[in-house]
Amino acid sequence: MTFERRFVSAVLGLCLVLVLLWGVPLHPDTEAQLRQTDQFQAVRAALLDAHTSGVNQPTTRPIDIRQMSNMDRLELRVLTILVDFEDNPANATQYPVEHYEELLYSVDTFPTGSPADYYLENSYDDVHITGEVVGWYRMPESYAYYVDNNYGFGSYPQNSQRLTEDAVAAADPDIDFSQYDNDNDGYVDALFVVHAGPGAEQTGSTANIWSHAWVTHNVP
Repeated sequence: MTFERRFVSAVLGLCLVLVLLWGVPLHPDTEAQLRQTDQFQAVRAALLDAHTSGVNQPTTRPIDIRQMSNMDRLELRVLTILVDFEDNPANATQYPVEHYEELLYSVDTFPTGSPADYYLENSYDDVHITGEVVGWYRMPESYAYYVDNNYGFGSYPQNSQRLTEDAVAAADPDIDFSQYDNDNDGYVDALFVVHAGPGAEQTGSTANIWSHAWVTHNVP
C-alpha cells in the first residue's frame, strides 16, 4: 500500500502575509539582525519562491471527517519520525522519543500549549490529536545534501521532500502506515518529520532546514 504524504518538517528546538507564506516565521532576534543587513530581502525572496513551488500551501486532500468512525469525538492520529545525519547527529539522550511525545501530543502540560492543545481549544474539545513518535533514524544522505544550501527547498532529490521519503523508508519496517489514514481513503493524512539541529527560522542560515509543510511523492 502506498500513500501520498503531506508532511511537516519540524525542528528541535513580519507581517501577516509573511507568516502565511513562510509557515514558521523568523525568530524576532534573527529577523532584527537580518534587517540590519541586505540579507532580509534575499531570505524573503527565497521563501516566496518556495511557496510558489508548493511549500506551505493548503492541502488539496482534506480529511473527510464523514468517513471517520466516531463523529462525536474526532481523534486524528498523526505520525512523527525523528531523523538525524552523519554530519548532524541527534542528542538522543537529551531529546528522547518521550520528549516529543509530550511536546506534540500532551494536553495541559505547557504554558503555551501543544498541537493537541491547539486543536482542542479551536474545535471546542471536538478534535483530539494523538499519535506515535518513532526514531531516531539515521538518514542515508548527509544533512548538507538535503538542505543544499537552500533551506531544504531546492530541486528534488536534494530537498526535504527526499528527506521525508527517506524517513518514511527508514521507519517502514516499524510502522503500519494505514493506522494514520484517518478517513480510510488510502492516504496518510499528516506526518511530522523532526530533524536534528536548529531550523533556519532560528538561525537565518541557508545551511539549515526551514520548518514548513509540503507534499511529497508516493514511496514504493
